[in-house]
Amino acid sequence: MRGALEGAVEGIGEGEKGGYYNQMTELYTWRTDPGMTLATAARPSGASVTKWIYDDATGLLMEKQESVEADAIPYVPGKGPGYEYDTAGRLFQRTDARGVVPDYDYTVWGQLEAVDYSIATEATPNLDYVYDRLGRTTLVTQGAATKHDFSYDSSTLALDAEIIDYDLDRDGTVDLVREMNYHRDTYLRSTGYEFGTEGFTTAALSAGYGFDSVGRMDSVWHGPTFTSGVPNGTADFTYSYRYTVSGSLHVGVAHHFDIGLRFQIDVG
Repeated sequence: MRGALEGAVEGIGEGEKGGYYNQMTELYTWRTDPGMTLATAARPSGASVTKWIYDDATGLLMEKQESVEADAIPYVPGKGPGYEYDTAGRLFQRTDARGVVPDYDYTVWGQLEAVDYSIATEATPNLDYVYDRLGRTTLVTQGAATKHDFSYDSSTLALDAEIIDYDLDRDGTVDLVREMNYHRDTYLRSTGYEFGTEGFTTAALSAGYGFDSVGRMDSVWHGPTFTSGVPNGTADFTYSYRYTVSGSLHVGVAHHFDIGLRFQIDVG
């Protein structure tokens, strides 16, 4: 489906639009090209309209409204979610168009602790979060379906691995376990990840990232292996990037598949 869109942004001084935070307030979407150009004076008919309502004092999003039909006036409340916040400005309740109302609970330190749905189902299970003393997430559970355990490097404190338990039939028995390992260089930049069964020796999926001498990403590997956290050249395919001498502007991209150059793009 090809479409076109036009947005209205509330600007400083446009108080009649409900605020001064330079936020999107209206979006007009057409299912087919309405034929607009820079010289188009009036908005073509036939648009579906989305409208965002903000609190004047805080700028927080309070409601999203969508018209039932193209250019329907007035907008129909209840066709989009509504939001409520606590005194600290944190989301504590969201009501969607289906009438599902999740409540958001926080720890005394302000971290999201639980998301409780008014109609909790297998499709939308409740969420629970556990943190360590440094405020890092150590455990996330999604009802009886999945459990995510996070572990961290004791030296860098960065995320090191994630173990995911899946109980596919919700009978209390884990049906399969997957593991995600994260790699970083001495500057703590991500050099890639590996994903597979728990305790894998050969990853089912992996990606790697390389950087040039001034810190710009200059290569991406698909399916590499890692040596001491560094991706090597045995990847399925790679992308390499070139930049201007003194900036971050791309001037070239090359794609290598297997052992051969598949394409190269030079700019300028």
